[in-house]
Amino acid sequence: MKKEDLIQQIVNMKGQPYWVGGCVRDPLLGYKAKDKDLVIFNLSAMNLEHILSSLGRWKKYGKNQLIWAPAELKVEITLSGASLQQDAFGRDFTMNAIYQEAITGKIDDPLGGIKDIKSKQIKMTGPETFRKDPLRVYRAIQLASRFNLSIEVSTLQLMKKESISHIPAERTYAEMQKWIMSPFPQIGFEYMVKTEKCLSFIKGKQEDEIKKKIEKVIFFRDKSKNPELFMWALLICYAYQSVFSNTEKALGEMDFKSIREAFYQMSRHHEKSNALMKRLSAIKRLLNYENAADCRRLSLLLDKEETLLFAKALERNDLEKMIHQHWPAQEIAPYFTGNRLKKMGIQEGTEIGKWQKIAFELQLEGVEIRKIEEYINRHIQLS
Repeated sequence: MKKEDLIQQIVNMKGQPYWVGGCVRDPLLGYKAKDKDLVIFNLSAMNLEHILSSLGRWKKYGKNQLIWAPAELKVEITLSGASLQQDAFGRDFTMNAIYQEAITGKIDDPLGGIKDIKSKQIKMTGPETFRKDPLRVYRAIQLASRFNLSIEVSTLQLMKKESISHIPAERTYAEMQKWIMSPFPQIGFEYMVKTEKCLSFIKGKQEDEIKKKIEKVIFFRDKSKNPELFMWALLICYAYQSVFSNTEKALGEMDFKSIREAFYQMSRHHEKSNALMKRLSAIKRLLNYENAADCRRLSLLLDKEETLLFAKALERNDLEKMIHQHWPAQEIAPYFTGNRLKKMGIQEGTEIGKWQKIAFELQLEGVEIRKIEEYINRHIQLS
């Protein structure tokens, strides 16, 4: 299926296809377009599906608005039964309501979106914008962060008034991911404060201090192997660090259960929540290290480069030195496996698991394998 064939068949059926949204907006902002959204006027769903079926495979999804997606094209298609002007008022922001004729390339800008792009501001299409979909509050925030934009005053005022408590968590999470991975997350954070839409673990903290930290940490985030979780972990650390005298005390006071719940309520993804908690636990251990054994334990949770990034981001030169000195040269694997312990005479069942943990802890402490073996044998003889 070719995009040109699709457009031509739509026109042959008397439909009026327009590119709209990010694929028109992004080039005007100086960025390469990623999304391809096509809105078609004057065409029925039956005729669209007939066209798509003649060209190849396709799927249809959506609840409030149906979307058709051809399998071989990165295009999302919607049908509009309104006029172009009415359709524009139904969209979120003026910069997303700029239309480009799919055949001629002619631009139609009914709400002055190009002017707002030149002014580098996000402006709502009308007073009903956020009432129609409160998620647009977070969308404005992530757009400001991604493209270094300001939010127009009246738009900002309505964002502040809009309740977002009933938005499904997975929808919120998708917008917040775009925020934390944007080039300018500090801008989004500032608007979260202004609109009183801060995440629960940041709300009420010293916002100016956190904003400064966010500005500084972008460099480290972009070097991380998992920048998404890296950014979340540091945001949480900075949120708590800002209300305590030092990082160690801040992490010591962390209520990990409430943080996990807050993150999970937003993400609804167990694996992401668990991965974040694993990372936070590693940071807590890192910042309270005492000896080389702590370094060996850390190596089970994070790799060396990631741990060095945390230390640098938290401005801990002493931790960097410790990591360089004591980090294991290769991955530490438990020497005393279940089979080895059985051969030594440990009974199967809970005893095996218990002694595996004891032996591995001693191994991490740096105790020689020979001495651990002697310790286990003494226990067997006594029992």
